Amino acid sequence: MLATLEEIAMRTDSRPDASRCTFPARRILACSMLSLAVAALLLAPAAVAQISGLEWSEPEIVDQDVTDVPSASGASAAHAPAWLPWGQGEWHVVYAKGDHVYHRVRTATGWLAAERLTSDGAIARDPHLAFGGGYLHVVWEDARTGHPEVRTRRWNGSSWSADECLTCDATASSQPVTAGGYSRAIVVWQESTGGGGAIRGCEWNGSYWGTTQAISQSPAAAAQPTVAAELDMTGKYFVAWTDTRHGAPEIYMRSGRAGYGWESELRLTNLAGNCRRPSIQSEICCGDAISDQALVLFECDGSGTVETYEACYDSYQGIYVQPLSPEDGVPSVAPSACGFTLAGESCALMGGGAMSHYFGCWTDSLGPHTGSHPVRAFQMCYPRPESDLIPATGYAKATLACVEGDPLAGLMALWVEDRAGAPTLLAQRGSTLGCYREEFEPEPVILIAPEGIPADSVRLVDTCSGNPVAHQWVGLTFSADLDTALTWDPVQPHPELPAVETGHDGSAILAIRGGGCSQTGWVYVWCVQPFEYPIAVPGAKSPDVDGDCIVGGDDFTYVESMLGTNDFCADLNGSGIVDAADLAIVRSTLGDHCSDLPSGVDEPDRPASGRGEERTPPVVTLLANPCHGAAVVRCELRAAARVGMRVIDPAGSLVRDLGVHDLPAGPSALVWDTRDAGGRRVASGVYFVALRGPRWEVRRSVLVLR
Repeated sequence: MLATLEEIAMRTDSRPDASRCTFPARRILACSMLSLAVAALLLAPAAVAQISGLEWSEPEIVDQDVTDVPSASGASAAHAPAWLPWGQGEWHVVYAKGDHVYHRVRTATGWLAAERLTSDGAIARDPHLAFGGGYLHVVWEDARTGHPEVRTRRWNGSSWSADECLTCDATASSQPVTAGGYSRAIVVWQESTGGGGAIRGCEWNGSYWGTTQAISQSPAAAAQPTVAAELDMTGKYFVAWTDTRHGAPEIYMRSGRAGYGWESELRLTNLAGNCRRPSIQSEICCGDAISDQALVLFECDGSGTVETYEACYDSYQGIYVQPLSPEDGVPSVAPSACGFTLAGESCALMGGGAMSHYFGCWTDSLGPHTGSHPVRAFQMCYPRPESDLIPATGYAKATLACVEGDPLAGLMALWVEDRAGAPTLLAQRGSTLGCYREEFEPEPVILIAPEGIPADSVRLVDTCSGNPVAHQWVGLTFSADLDTALTWDPVQPHPELPAVETGHDGSAILAIRGGGCSQTGWVYVWCVQPFEYPIAVPGAKSPDVDGDCIVGGDDFTYVESMLGTNDFCADLNGSGIVDAADLAIVRSTLGDHCSDLPSGVDEPDRPASGRGEERTPPVVTLLANPCHGAAVVRCELRAAARVGMRVIDPAGSLVRDLGVHDLPAGPSALVWDTRDAGGRRVASGVYFVALRGPRWEVRRSVLVLR
């Protein structure tokens, strides 16, 4: 068991802990984006794999002999939002067929009959749709005036309006796209200028379309607009487009607030090669730390082959660009993005927004008439495994749409492929987990003890997925009346305790030093930081029932006398009945008492009775904490002594007795191989290594990670 420090250093795992961000809540998003961006840089493109939690129905034919379209805006889908009094659960699709625009609805039971929205003899193409301001808006371009113009119709749940020209003037306007929210909608298009193009738009304010607004600001060619809206909370539009103001095509973006105008343009790319065909999606994020956030997918041929890239924009973090499709020599074209905000609650942000999910697709052009549709999922611009939707053949061009949901969010993929020699529009509905809730399971029981043993163990779980929430900070705050009703060890901060980070299994160990019992007041259990919505637990209890700061015979007698009852103070483990387990907690802590050391000491060591150097506790440290394979304890004695070593768990039970060792004066090392008395490896969690000398005892906590 005894070893030199040099030998220990050679044998132990010395890998450093991963760096963590600990910014305040309003910077959590920026911190997460930075961490995920760094992680993404280290990831090599993975083989095609199914996205965890994403399930697809069988493909369904929407229509045949549709017009082959060169971009995702040519076939568009949207789900009727929850704020509409009609159309709940319906998917709406628009597409071009022959010279006309068609609309079709997918209800819970199947597809309704297709309806034609255009009747003029001019060719209508590039349809797009969105819900906004109480209506379903459909936009398209046609050339009935002799050159392309943008037209629109709207549906109120029972009838269509007449078509309306938004741009009829002397200049050509084309490639319209639209987005909307509860009270407003926007249409954006490309307008021809002298030798170039500009991006223009106009708003629907709930009653009528407003005047045309200039969005792009450069006299150079601007084309291929895409638009997203986050109107319900932030009131923002986000528009991206292809721009040649610096020579080669690049991607630019501009955001505006409904009714208030536009902010400065942002240059999203400065890459080698040509960047084109953007597709944008925006979502809010992170409760009260609401951040403007947008994902833009686009094509770039800087590697010699066209690949799909992403540009992640965040108003706190800035812009981050990376390739998405593997650089495998196969062109990956026509990207399309969608997304939704998870319905969520966390223990510190009850009712606030959770993180955003982004999804995207593109077409791998494997030959003149073949293609596949790999879909990649994103969480805050972090790539997850990609998955083939359909190994489609023919004129494969795809687009995606998303809708929020709890517990399941919805997706719809649309693409055109060759079936029996005819371009056929197909749809596939998908579902994925649409919520995120950080909750403590089970609800904590607040137990304090003179030496913090046994400790409180709380476990934080995402109850939507069932997965543990790792690397989250958990803390306690005692109400003023409960704080004064308890007895506190002099070295224990209170009424607010320092936060503890959850481990891989979502558990956090909170060792609280003190005594007493009271049902008066509350303990507020929070994560991240103590916001105004933590979980409130009534009262606190201790094996030191009488609060004299020592666990003695009187405490044992009291708990024993309450066996079989539901006495709050004697029911130490919160099971609802006082039983042998509660008595065992008192028995395991008999003799434990509060420290008389000055405040500010993190883990007080307990001197026993006696005088002289043999009474002075040694300096005891853990060389690697957390540990993975062995816990190494460095013990520096002022004088040679016989030292006993035990390992106990937070409940006070003996895990292993490691015997008595004769240690010399000066530094020595003792090793626990993280196995129990039966030779089995202990589970991940917090344990306590107790060293006992002639007239002292020292305990140190160690976190074991498997």
